Amino acid sequence: MKVQVSTTIASPPSEVAAFTSDARNEGQWHTDVLEISVTSGDGAEAGTTYHVRTTPAMGGVTEGTGTVLEHLPDRTVFEWRLGKLTSVITHSVTAEGGGARFTRTVELRFPPAMRLASPVIRPMVRKANTQFIANLKHILERSSAAR
Repeated sequence: MKVQVSTTIASPPSEVAAFTSDARNEGQWHTDVLEISVTSGDGAEAGTTYHVRTTPAMGGVTEGTGTVLEHLPDRTVFEWRLGKLTSVITHSVTAEGGGARFTRTVELRFPPAMRLASPVIRPMVRKANTQFIANLKHILERSSAAR
């Protein structure tokens, strides 16, 4: 199941890309993230690994791991493993007007028993990620305005 959301951010594309390519920043704008720490690597380069604690929409606390699969100046691909769920999340940044267009693509890879639930889960994932990127926009635009 794949969901894609995007927004324009009144900040330079290079700043948006730098901020979103390091998952340690994700806890500032992704409200399900309780804690993220680097377990190997530098935080953004391909091969970097993370430990993550989240509070998924279904409740409780889930721990898992993440890996940067690809890191380019305008695109970072993460793979997250939380319990039996694997997600591949791509952050892409392009120049738009005087700022940046940020796109977050979430591909959830359900175990077979959960695949039937994807029509119910898709709208929840879209709504949550729309809020996450609204939080990101607010944080980065506030930061740019303060300079």
